[in-house]
Amino acid sequence: MIEWLVLWGATEAAGIIVKPILEELVKDGAKDFAKDFFKDSLKNVIFGEKDLRQVAAGKALKKFLELVQQQLKISGLSPEQIKLYIKDVKKFIDNKSVKEILGKGFESDRESLDAELLEQTWTQLDLAALPARFKWQTIANQYLAEVQ
Repeated sequence: MIEWLVLWGATEAAGIIVKPILEELVKDGAKDFAKDFFKDSLKNVIFGEKDLRQVAAGKALKKFLELVQQQLKISGLSPEQIKLYIKDVKKFIDNKSVKEILGKGFESDRESLDAELLEQTWTQLDLAALPARFKWQTIANQYLAEVQ
């Protein structure tokens, strides 16, 4: 478990949302997450024993979680209020369509990510209401820039 957290840079991850979700993901199985994450992206790349897709997926997820946490903070929520979102954010990133959207960020010709679909998925999963100032488009743009 610790090995994946180290590879993802999550051992030094600061944040109310980031570390607990990544720790739970490792317990649940990083391999399956990476498979869904890169469903269409990097599917033809063959890796050695240490599958670099798992490392890339973990690092990308860490960045996404940091951006979500940052948006919650910018929206004016206190650390205690942000903690209330951990369960919902975990459920959100476990969603297959969300994993696929995040994985598309690795496509070399990708110019944008579907922030609207991320927002719709959050709503469809009946998760806690997000603050009015929370911006999915900002997260999508920053995430894409980081992973590319």
